[in-house]
Amino acid sequence: MKKSQRTYLIGLERNRLNGGAIASFLSLTSDNGKVGPSAQVWFLNPDVDPMTDYHSGAPSACPKGCPRIDDLTCYVEKARAPLAIFQAFQRGNTPELRPELYAEAFRIARAKGSRILRFGADGDPATVDPRMLYALRDAAMAEGFEGWTGYTHAWASRRADALRGLVMASVDDVREARAARRRGWRTFRVSADPCDDATEAGEVRCPASAERGNVATCGTCKLCDGASGTVRPSVLIRGHGAGFAGAEWQV
Repeated sequence: MKKSQRTYLIGLERNRLNGGAIASFLSLTSDNGKVGPSAQVWFLNPDVDPMTDYHSGAPSACPKGCPRIDDLTCYVEKARAPLAIFQAFQRGNTPELRPELYAEAFRIARAKGSRILRFGADGDPATVDPRMLYALRDAAMAEGFEGWTGYTHAWASRRADALRGLVMASVDDVREARAARRRGWRTFRVSADPCDDATEAGEVRCPASAERGNVATCGTCKLCDGASGTVRPSVLIRGHGAGFAGAEWQV
């Protein structure tokens, strides 16, 4: 493996949510300030650029019904890293990362400063084979990674059940949060409404959020790993990203 290579193709497979094609990529490093130093897994349409795919109203890497599609408030800036990865893939500049090379890739990522593994820097983890995701997680942890983070909007689908120990259910209101927790998920609730911004029993406000004063990064907090446990809370955060820039909050 080239130590200078930043992004690899992990797999190209049938999308488990819509039957189309889905490509998975691993970036060894990230400069995302909220997340902290991390390796990141991306799920992208291999045939359509991320901006066109997203604005089609039915992006293939996302589950149907995600409100971040309808109101164009996705936290991911499609024209930046996702587009760069897609273009690199189209040029043949994302070499394949076979399972026997996972350990080496994470050793390089660790040497570059990455501390956690982030599933779904763009796209939904439920689109791909969960066995691959667990294999990536296990390889990263074996190479000294300190944790992982991830979210799925497809928590209501049985196809996502295998991810309950790996990622959080991404929910958008109290009703969804309660329904997801009844199904055995820990939840990450994004509140887009100032009137729906109080923590529920068993929820904490995200320590890596602006409203908490960014007292942690995802890498130092490590709550959003999906792992269950009687003392592990769910998480609440206010709507964030470019689509929420104009929101006015009552504080």
